[in-house]
Amino acid sequence: MSSMLESPEFTKQLQPWGIGITNKLLRVPTRRLPSPELHNAAGPVRMNQSTESWDIKPGSQWPMIRAKTFQRWVVVAHRQTPDLDQFINSSIRQEANGLGIPVGPPKVFNTGGDERPQAYLNLMTSQVAPLNPEFIVVVIPRKLPEEPYRSVKQFLTATVGLQSQFVTQESLTKSPNLKANKILVQMNCKFGGAPWQVDLRLTTPTMFVGVDVHHGKDVGHA
Repeated sequence: MSSMLESPEFTKQLQPWGIGITNKLLRVPTRRLPSPELHNAAGPVRMNQSTESWDIKPGSQWPMIRAKTFQRWVVVAHRQTPDLDQFINSSIRQEANGLGIPVGPPKVFNTGGDERPQAYLNLMTSQVAPLNPEFIVVVIPRKLPEEPYRSVKQFLTATVGLQSQFVTQESLTKSPNLKANKILVQMNCKFGGAPWQVDLRLTTPTMFVGVDVHHGKDVGHA
């Protein structure tokens, strides 16, 4: 806060709006609620109160409280690589077993190395859509600002009406089991499954609002 207030550029941006900011932050009294008990299909799970992380670790035995089955799903990539083969044949199978999600082998397509959005769209129109798959995993070369994610996502959602999950080739290379774990949990949730349930013992209808305030790795500032 002090560094911002000492910045001439920051002060200059506030002047047209007639806004002034003080470095005396308002202190708001809060209280810490007890951590809820989670339940997966195997029973209750006590969370680590020091981190409050609800992440499901790769390689863990965490059967979904409500698991869906995936027998007709598709992987579309810009090219077939050994990393992709390992991801499908090893990482997905290992993580699916631990999560209790029945997953069959996917059909795999590639654009022949063509990274343009139109190459993905042509492939999906001619070969993928006629299969009427339950789910599509789209592998893009790298984390790009918009494309091919935007065009392909819009096509799958608005035109074809298929659930999808995007992943970068880089993430499959660095941490295949971590990515497989996250994709499977997301696939399951998007199809009406659930990774856990929380026993809050509520007696009246209640609405919850989640406020995401920080994405840093330092849990002390979350």
